[in-house]
Amino acid sequence: MGTSAIIILEKENNQGFDAVSVNYDGYLNHTGRMLLQHYNSVEKVQELIQLGDLSFLDQTLQESIFYHRDRNESWYNNNPRQSSRLHDLTMFDYSWAYLMDRDGTWKVAHVGMGQDSFELLTSKHTDE
Repeated sequence: MGTSAIIILEKENNQGFDAVSVNYDGYLNHTGRMLLQHYNSVEKVQELIQLGDLSFLDQTLQESIFYHRDRNESWYNNNPRQSSRLHDLTMFDYSWAYLMDRDGTWKVAHVGMGQDSFELLTSKHTDE
C-alpha cells in the first residue's frame, strides 16, 4: 500500500487553494524531497497541479506518472481540487500534506497523525 499525500498551492490575493493527490511515496524523504529540490517555484507547482492527480512524483513532470496523462484515466476523477479553506483539502485520508504558500515557501503537515498545523519544510525533514 502506498503512502498518500496532497500537494497544495495557495493562490494569490486570498483566492483559496488548488491541490492534487499523489498516491505512492508521499513521505518526506521522497515526495517532500522532490518538491523541495525540483518544484521550488510557484510556476513549477502550477504546472504540476494542472496535470491532475499523480500516482508517483519524480524529478520532472515528464518522469512523473499522472493518472490522466499517462494512464488515460478519467479527468473527472483526477482533476485538481479547489477550495477556499485549507482544512477542506487536508481532512481526507492522506498521510502528508505539502503546502506551497503564495510566497513560494514549502510547508508540511503530518495529517495522517492528526497534525493539522503546517511547519516549514526543510532539508532536515527530507534527510530523516
